[in-house]
Amino acid sequence: MYLNSLGAISVAGILTLALVSQVVIGVEPWFSPRYVVPLAGMIFSGAHVNGNELRAVRRQTRKEA
Repeated sequence: MYLNSLGAISVAGILTLALVSQVVIGVEPWFSPRYVVPLAGMIFSGAHVNGNELRAVRRQTRKEA
């Protein structure tokens, strides 16, 4: 289960990071840490928070049932 979550967050996060940094912002060079590091932090921390929230809700509903 954790490997599935890690894979899903990694693939979606990398695709989102690539789309935002190259298409929306147009970072030159593409690996510029001035833009890529903060963007990656926002994307992956948002995915982490949403994943933990869904897990907490799922556990709560299992306890109630």
